[in-house]
Amino acid sequence: HDPIYWPVGGKLDFLAYSISAEGAKGVTAKWDTEDASSAVVLDVPGENSQNDILYASAYGIPSSQATEAVNLGFKHAQAWLEFELTGTPGAVKLERIVIENVYNAGRLELRNGNGRATAIWDFAGEYRKDISVDNPTGVGALGVDPQFLDMLLPQQAKTSFVIYYSEGTSPAVKKSHRIDTDRKTWLMGEKYIYRINISASEIAVSATSTEMAAE
Repeated sequence: HDPIYWPVGGKLDFLAYSISAEGAKGVTAKWDTEDASSAVVLDVPGENSQNDILYASAYGIPSSQATEAVNLGFKHAQAWLEFELTGTPGAVKLERIVIENVYNAGRLELRNGNGRATAIWDFAGEYRKDISVDNPTGVGALGVDPQFLDMLLPQQAKTSFVIYYSEGTSPAVKKSHRIDTDRKTWLMGEKYIYRINISASEIAVSATSTEMAAE
């Protein structure tokens, strides 16, 4: 690492990001400190998009405290989508879920300025895609075990998703059900929970959101 020089007097501002060692392998970071406020740009490829990215800042720290720990409150730079299966008849099998027309890769710019850190996603050069999960089971991206699926996405406009399932046996009847969202925004730092209940006559989906806890 290059040496870091601390000023003798005055105050210091800090900008930081955090990602797991595994997730950082595919992420490139470029720091820009030419102007008064520092910035870092992270290029996040789709294959690394399921790693939780956090960012933080601190302002006005006296240089006399350079030997002390700096308190950084990290925020989440992605939205967390969770799909939970809350009920299904025994004759129904959930096959897969497809989230339509979304970005799962992009460029994240973190910048210090005006007393706070900002985070902005840019999708220039990226393409929207349908993300499909077949036979969804097991532990999701954030190490939790919802009953169905969880996924991290960059902040972007909400899109539709389609539930594919089958009914009966010999032969099973393949069916699908489209869910249209409110078309607002999946915001970074927010967790969106979609609870899916399949009955003999309908599929009902309820949606809630909550703020993800800072780290």
